[in-house]
Amino acid sequence: RTETFGATVLEALASGVPSIVAANASGTSRLVTEGAGFQAKDAAAMAEAAKMLLTDPELRTRMSAKAHASALTYEWGNVFAELEGHYARALRAWSRATSSAGRRRAMLQLKELAARTADDAPGW
Repeated sequence: RTETFGATVLEALASGVPSIVAANASGTSRLVTEGAGFQAKDAAAMAEAAKMLLTDPELRTRMSAKAHASALTYEWGNVFAELEGHYARALRAWSRATSSAGRRRAMLQLKELAARTADDAPGW
């Protein structure tokens, strides 16, 4: 429940391994997109997901391809491009702000962005 990003899940997905994660684990559950694995609500659901993967080779093959594709969105080039866009928007808001209140709002946006970035980026 306290994993902020889920690097091990991302490594599994990048290797083409469909993942089974707890649906209420914020860091890992957002990595497992539909078709790339299962977000199980309890131990019984995890067991059922594992059984499905073990007994259905076609499902495993489809999910393996989706797992790998979903991991590509977290390649550093993609992460950096997204981060750069966020900062560019925040800096434009700062430069357009004509009042001290507007600049304070823009500064708060930058601080919030920095905090989210630290939580979301792999290895940070």
